[in-house]
Amino acid sequence: MSSKNRFFKKSSYPTIILLSIIIFTCSQFFNVNAAVVQLNIQAVDVRDSPLAGARVSLFAPPPGAYLVAEALTDGKGIAGFTLTDPPNEINVFVTWKDVVVAQSRVSSQAGFSKVICNVGFVKVRVITLTNKIVSDSKVSLTWNTISGPRNVYNFTGRDGFAVFNSMPLQSYNLDVYWLDTSYKVFSETFTPKPDTLHEVKVPLYEFILEVRDTSGKPVSNVEVVFGNRLKTFKSYTQNGIATFKNLIQDTYSLKVYYAGKIYRTFEINLESDKQFSVIVPELKTYTLTVQVVNEEGNPFSNSRIRIVDMENNVRGEGLTDKNGQISFLLPEGVYKIYAVYGTITSKSEIKLASNMFHKIVLSEKPNTPTTTSPLIQSFDPLPVIVFLLTILSAVIIFFIIIKRTLRT
Repeated sequence: MSSKNRFFKKSSYPTIILLSIIIFTCSQFFNVNAAVVQLNIQAVDVRDSPLAGARVSLFAPPPGAYLVAEALTDGKGIAGFTLTDPPNEINVFVTWKDVVVAQSRVSSQAGFSKVICNVGFVKVRVITLTNKIVSDSKVSLTWNTISGPRNVYNFTGRDGFAVFNSMPLQSYNLDVYWLDTSYKVFSETFTPKPDTLHEVKVPLYEFILEVRDTSGKPVSNVEVVFGNRLKTFKSYTQNGIATFKNLIQDTYSLKVYYAGKIYRTFEINLESDKQFSVIVPELKTYTLTVQVVNEEGNPFSNSRIRIVDMENNVRGEGLTDKNGQISFLLPEGVYKIYAVYGTITSKSEIKLASNMFHKIVLSEKPNTPTTTSPLIQSFDPLPVIVFLLTILSAVIIFFIIIKRTLRT
């Protein structure tokens, strides 16, 4: 290498260093003086309620359309951004439940901008084909997202409404299931509108059982079991009527219990609202009065009395009055009577064939445990044996140590 080239190479070092310093200084100068703006985006639903946890994405407008910044809204629905040299206008996208619910273009110098999102309540009311309210049925909403289908469900209340809060107002697959089972009774696709009730009619039916005796008098408190392959329901007649609502079309088994036993079994083919009648023989009923007293004959008020039939069904329960008495109206038969007062209990059995007064005497005497006089206590030899064995072990170890010491 010639001396001229060597000199040129050496002399270029200061130039390179100087240029580097100038470039660095300029870059620092321009960074310090870059435009920095604060932009707050508030996401609200159609009722102007804040959306907390919504994803707000800022994109530069085309061409380019690159992601400028991204953040989640706080409890007031606000996402704050600190932007350096942003474009004059920014495209805002709000994502809620994996769905883009708002698109807007704002000025980067705006400072604050509110974006109304296509989010609101979804209200579904379920009724039968004959306009009867359907309660306790599962209503499911399914919608598509970039990451796959999503699903939420709720149960109809006593008014037949299932309400879903803060949902994207877009197309849904709506499914209605029979109670809490997987049996689907209705399906459709719909798009909810803000503050609009969506009503659906489903093929569910009502079954009414009427029970009367041979004189035509309604019979109450008759146990009725009604069920199909999916569900079994149990009810008791009131004024001779037992009603089962919101039933699917199917074949059901009907069992009527009378006087503590199965009186009749029927097969019911339910394909519409239906009423069915059963006639039972007249059953004589009598008044059973129970009184609870102590050994001196004083009444025990607030004693709990339970009447149980021979099939262990509870036929009556309550507390005695100030006279220690309580009365029950029962069909003739054999019953077990349980009486409880504090920690004192009693059990008795009666045969009811007429009006009866049954007295229960409870003893208030506590069980007196047998005690031993502190002067004459039973002797426990175990502690003494343990003590003697301990002393013996210590003596043996002591002699072993002495013996080994003498040997050495």
